[in-house]
Amino acid sequence: MKRLYLLAPLPLLVAALVLTAVWLGWLGTSASAGGNSRFSSQGAEAGFYSVDGSGIQTSLYLFAENAASQSPPGSGDSFSRLFVDVIRFDPATGNSTEFYGDAELPPGALMVNRKLTQATLQASGTITICGFLYEWPGPTPTATPTATPTAIAARRAAQEPTATPPASPTPPPSEYVCFDGAVNLVWQGSGSLSRSINHYHFKSEDFIDNSRCSEAGRFAVATGSVTAIVDSMPMEFAPNASEWGDLFNRSCHDVFVD
Repeated sequence: MKRLYLLAPLPLLVAALVLTAVWLGWLGTSASAGGNSRFSSQGAEAGFYSVDGSGIQTSLYLFAENAASQSPPGSGDSFSRLFVDVIRFDPATGNSTEFYGDAELPPGALMVNRKLTQATLQASGTITICGFLYEWPGPTPTATPTATPTAIAARRAAQEPTATPPASPTPPPSEYVCFDGAVNLVWQGSGSLSRSINHYHFKSEDFIDNSRCSEAGRFAVATGSVTAIVDSMPMEFAPNASEWGDLFNRSCHDVFVD
């Protein structure tokens, strides 16, 4: 297997994208089916950052939740899942590696108390995380142009408004990979509990969609370990306490009438 450096990116943006995907995926399912749907979730998230002895920077975003969905007359489904988003950047070469993926968690791996003051995620046995890997090479070094009249004229011509702009870099192709990992983290909540209620209502000639979501959350710090087995070699992605984190629970009710 190709040797991979799997690591994580911009936590706040990723957090928004993950939560939006969860909500929109649920709302889209309920809307296509019609009727009355409910979704509830309880979980934790955190962002980590570290620099190793060679100066390589690693950031890791981790999101875990226990969730349940139900659309009458069905009995509903429950599931536990993990999302990770990683970036590793080498400032010496400009090379970076990005990975994002997800995994199913075994029952009981994630435990969040009702008051949102503490949570544990213990998937010490091997879990399989699958997702997409991107490798971004750094810029190719170029020789400094000699300050000859010809070179100076060429640089001036390139700066003229009529000069053709440089082509945008082509995104690297992604690679779908799976690897074994283990997570053992403890979140300790702090500060006051925050609450919010969001109401969404949409009406057209064909249908009405009315949804209501309530959420509670508390800031938290996560400590422990997050490892992956890459080419039979364990790699540690969370050697320090989290830069940020929180504990949350949310509940949504969607009514769709066509």
